[in-house]
Amino acid sequence: MNSTELIFTNSPWWIAIAILVGIGYALLLYSKNGPWSASVKKILFVLRALAISTIAFLLINPLLRSTKNTTIKPLAVLLLDNSSSIPASIDQSAIDDAFEEIKKVKTQLVNQGFEVKVRSLDKEVDNLDSVKHNFESSNLTKYLTDLKDQYDGREIALSVLMSDGIYNLGLSPDYQNFPMPIYTVGLGDTIPKKDLILKNIRYNKIAYLDNQFPLEAEILQNGFSGETARVSLRKNGKVIDSQNISFDQNTSFQTVRFITAADKEGLQRYAITIGAIDGEQSTVNNLKDVYVDVISNKDKILILASSPHPDIKAIKQVLETNKNYEVFTFIPGVNAYDDEDYSLVIAHQPFAGNSVMDRKITELRKKEIPIWHILGKRTDLQKFNETNSTLEVTQTRGQFDKVGAVLNNSFGKFTLEDISTNTLLELPPINVPYGEYRLKSPAEIILKQRIGSIESDRPLLLVNNRTDIKEAVMLGTGFWSWKIMEASRLDETVTFNNIFAKLIQFLSTKEDKRKFRVVTSQEEYNDSENVIFYTETYNNIYEKIFDIPVTLKLTNELGESNQYAYITSKANAGYKIGGLDPGAYRYVATTDLNGKKLQATGGFSVVKLQIESVNLTADFNLLKRLSDKSGGQFYTAQEIPELAANLQTKAAQGVITSEDDYSQIIELRWVLLLIVALISAEWFIRKYSGGY
Repeated sequence: MNSTELIFTNSPWWIAIAILVGIGYALLLYSKNGPWSASVKKILFVLRALAISTIAFLLINPLLRSTKNTTIKPLAVLLLDNSSSIPASIDQSAIDDAFEEIKKVKTQLVNQGFEVKVRSLDKEVDNLDSVKHNFESSNLTKYLTDLKDQYDGREIALSVLMSDGIYNLGLSPDYQNFPMPIYTVGLGDTIPKKDLILKNIRYNKIAYLDNQFPLEAEILQNGFSGETARVSLRKNGKVIDSQNISFDQNTSFQTVRFITAADKEGLQRYAITIGAIDGEQSTVNNLKDVYVDVISNKDKILILASSPHPDIKAIKQVLETNKNYEVFTFIPGVNAYDDEDYSLVIAHQPFAGNSVMDRKITELRKKEIPIWHILGKRTDLQKFNETNSTLEVTQTRGQFDKVGAVLNNSFGKFTLEDISTNTLLELPPINVPYGEYRLKSPAEIILKQRIGSIESDRPLLLVNNRTDIKEAVMLGTGFWSWKIMEASRLDETVTFNNIFAKLIQFLSTKEDKRKFRVVTSQEEYNDSENVIFYTETYNNIYEKIFDIPVTLKLTNELGESNQYAYITSKANAGYKIGGLDPGAYRYVATTDLNGKKLQATGGFSVVKLQIESVNLTADFNLLKRLSDKSGGQFYTAQEIPELAANLQTKAAQGVITSEDDYSQIIELRWVLLLIVALISAEWFIRKYSGGY
């Protein structure tokens, strides 16, 4: 029902004044006799008084308030669980029958005066026949709690949830409070079926080439006690290993462990399958694919020496305990030089009069490769001082000191665990140059020199603090004897290995100085997720820059490629690609920065989400608890007509909303026309009667 009301922004007494103004002005104008009759004069008086009074009335600024009342129908929501677990447990005909009955419930609610909305797990639907049970996860709690936001905060009078009660994401819905009554319809089979389920595979997503790595399958069984199943490991569709497992009456869970070798670089697809057993409900959950990124990311380390020495063997033994290192040795005149992309150079007795070695050190330093200098009696300290950026040694008359080692407890570049102070004290002394030491750049000392029992501040082993080229200096040779003594006394070389392994790891770790980087938000996605690419571009002083065009080429396992293009943005750094099929993918991103073509590469995998196949036993008890707690009621699919009869008693009580609209009378067209009509009529009568 609509209504209109006149309201005033000023005192209503101004209306009387407006009338008096109109009458006064008319009296003043028509107080004298004119060329018209008395009756005409009265008409002219009235017309002028009305016109002036109306104009004066409008100056008071009166308003018209129009009230519009609207009745909003009560909202009822039909929630249809369209997860793939439903058709996996019951026949399609049973699903179709339930949907036909729910259609009748929808029609009945509409006839009762409800506004009815229908939603599946992922979207709102107009046609119930369009609902397909192919959604790969069930988060019933989020599904129900999001309803109010979906309908702009409207109150929901009632909801009907048709589901199997299985949830595999989020919290249990019966732990939540919902503001509307929820009538639940159980759809599915509550009787556990005989089934084997490959629940999970535990594995490392990265493996190194030529290394072995494990894959562990977690297997659940129901109804197969006393039987045997065959579990197989496949690579690219080919069985590479298999095991038989037996299920006893007391065990429903088993773990199967496979050990395999990473023999090919790149993203590799592995699958674990359980052979089907007669009577098994479903074999969909007998298979899982995983993707392992096999990388040949071994750091290449060069040991450069002027001549053979026991120190070299001791260092190589430390390096060979880490399978991520590939060790190369170059001794001029003994073996050939391998031109590789080295992560670290270990120079043993550099500048010892061997021109080939000296030339190689110069070449490698130009490539800004980290270097570890190990000084010896044959080292030309003057050339060393001219070349290195860490330390200057001024030797006194070619003399050497025999010194022991002591750990610098304030060293903080990396942690040194399991370093025994007593072991260091027992290590034999080594020869170091005697003289003055001056740091060329900020550096940290790892080991200090110990002369007899006196600890000095002179460095024995130190690293610089520069970020452009890492450098370390060992001021003496002969530390191979440390390894021999520690092994002879303790049957292990923990202290020796720890010091030098950590030093090598620190020096060989590369700083990422790329000006163009493209990485994915994660290494593995499920097939319902978007793959997000994050892009970073930098200028010459490593400030982030944006609005850079990027071309992205995506290639799957079959060699099929798709190309994408986007522009980096400060507001949105992520570029999304959705709808990718399960598989392993490699990408190559390219851009042009100041005329130079830059490239970034990487890989990721997309796996099929299979959590719906893990549990196929409907949980009607959960649905009952949910209905009881919210003030609804539970029905089976066969009892939907009873649900309809119950809902028939629910009155559709709409909500009346009022909306006020304010307008100034002066803005009304008919008021303007009235004033014009009054003035025009007066003017016409005056003219007609011979006036002016």
